Amino acid sequence: MKELEKTDGYSRPPVIVNNLKSCKRLYTRILTEIQLGTIQNDKAKLLIYGLSNFVSMSKDLDFDLRLSELESKILKGN
Repeated sequence: MKELEKTDGYSRPPVIVNNLKSCKRLYTRILTEIQLGTIQNDKAKLLIYGLSNFVSMSKDLDFDLRLSELESKILKGN
């Protein structure tokens, strides 16, 4: 089982980022921790940078999948 992280006197499980919903959840948690002063600035910047890259890659993948689907439909139509 994953180790729980201590934040504001209570424990929460770490967020495993594997989709945009979990990315948003971690981003929101980081913003909250920045406001509370419970996270180091360097760590927050690193995590937000990683989340930004994750979102970018997800959008690119989604675009590629849609484009491939359209190309396939066009080729089948000819």
